[in-house]
Amino acid sequence: AGVDMAYRRPATIDQALFGLVPDLTITIGEETVKPPAIVGKTVHWPLPCPTVLDDDGMNRLFHEVETHVDRLIEWIE
Repeated sequence: AGVDMAYRRPATIDQALFGLVPDLTITIGEETVKPPAIVGKTVHWPLPCPTVLDDDGMNRLFHEVETHVDRLIEWIE
């Protein structure tokens, strides 16, 4: 079974954060965009849209994400 998401609306940034202010916001995509209402440090990971990638491209994307996460963990520690 699963959760039927067909009639759910995405949460706004304010709703998703429950009024909290994040220390770090990571944006992901081909363009650098600072989300509205975000205070604090913002890091952008320039990653391609996965919907246009073939299998090799998806493998490269997987490894790019893995590299970004590893670097983030090193930075946090």
